[in-house]
Amino acid sequence: DLEWSAAKKNGTTAFIESIKNNDLSAELREKVSYYEEKNGHKVFSEVFVTNGYGVNIAMTGKAGFYRHDNEEWWQVAKAEGLYIGDIKHCHSSDDDVLDIGIRINNEDGNFIGVMKVLLSLEQITDTVTNLKIYMQKENSYQVILRLFLKDEKLIYSSVKEEKPLTEASLYLTPDAIQQLHKKELFSIRHDRILSVYVHSSAYRDISDMNLILVTQYSADEVFAPVIKLQNNILAILIGATFIAFFIGITLASRITTSVRKLRDAAVSIGRGALQADIEIRSRDEIGELAAAFNHMKEDLQATNMVRDRLTEQLQESEERLRSVIDTANDAIVSFDSNGDIYFWNPKAEMLFGHSADEAVGMKITAFMSELFSDFFQKEMTTEVVWENAAAIGKTFEFYGLKKDGEEFPAELSLAIWKKKGETFYTAIIRDITKRKHAEDLIHHQFKRL
Repeated sequence: DLEWSAAKKNGTTAFIESIKNNDLSAELREKVSYYEEKNGHKVFSEVFVTNGYGVNIAMTGKAGFYRHDNEEWWQVAKAEGLYIGDIKHCHSSDDDVLDIGIRINNEDGNFIGVMKVLLSLEQITDTVTNLKIYMQKENSYQVILRLFLKDEKLIYSSVKEEKPLTEASLYLTPDAIQQLHKKELFSIRHDRILSVYVHSSAYRDISDMNLILVTQYSADEVFAPVIKLQNNILAILIGATFIAFFIGITLASRITTSVRKLRDAAVSIGRGALQADIEIRSRDEIGELAAAFNHMKEDLQATNMVRDRLTEQLQESEERLRSVIDTANDAIVSFDSNGDIYFWNPKAEMLFGHSADEAVGMKITAFMSELFSDFFQKEMTTEVVWENAAAIGKTFEFYGLKKDGEEFPAELSLAIWKKKGETFYTAIIRDITKRKHAEDLIHHQFKRL
């Protein structure tokens, strides 16, 4: 390290030359030359590689120091994998460069060194120059492009007289300089200069280079086509407004009349007068609406006729069914899946002694003897049992319970149906007291024989 530092700025020693001329240094110079030929300009001003201890082991030119492990760029690159520094002027290459440090790992992912690249900004300045050429080719007005660092140093200007790394205050007003550090897109100065500010940003894993591109135009030149277009549009709008005003009055009168007819017809139909017609013969949307309204009225008339006929048939059917149920010789009782009664015909009133008002809402088990009621609650309350083929459509005997507490033999026939997912039942119940007496008498006579 002492031998390295003892060499003059552009001097060299045998030790330094041995590093510059080794195979890895030769390969680095070959890569630098390749990219310079490929892009037509210098891409890398200098490249050198250190080992895991920060010592130079290869370089394209002479590095400033032999060891770098105590420098910030080396430590950041080792810890984070990538270091991007500030833009500075390289005196050895007389070029503005960007410091980049890259961590080097072996195949096992272990750290073995750092490569430092001084990236030339010639490509950036060439890009800005090409941008100016393109903008002046596409537009007739003059454009001035300036590229600044975050510390207000000029690194490029399309004005040849303006030198790199000079202060922005030499070319910009104080107001314009303040805009360099704001994120506003553009501003217009009092001297009618339109300035557009573009700030660089980070890209993927690459940090922000903190560059600011300032593009300046003459505001009067830029907005001249807009002002001309604005005046033309204003003249067209004034003429169109007068034409639209007269057309609007005519159309409004016609539309208002037609809408009034539609409103009156709708009110009449709402009151039940389905004979009202709308006489609008125009071929516009109002005429189509009137035709649709008349068709709707005809459909509504037909629907009402069908509804009235079905309602009449349903009433007749209900009256016949009610007559049959009311005059039936057997008790007819309907209840839901919970056993709650919701229908009780006159014969059921006579058989059990409860009126319909009393029975509706009571449990069906309330009209069964205690023994059969317990059996019903345990065995016959689930839908599965009630839907069993052995029960539905069959008759079976039980003992009914009258209002006064008297029990009597009866037989029950059960029907089932579903409505909206809920199960309902209807039971036909018959008093078989006389039949039981007759059966007992016959049985007694057979025993005597």
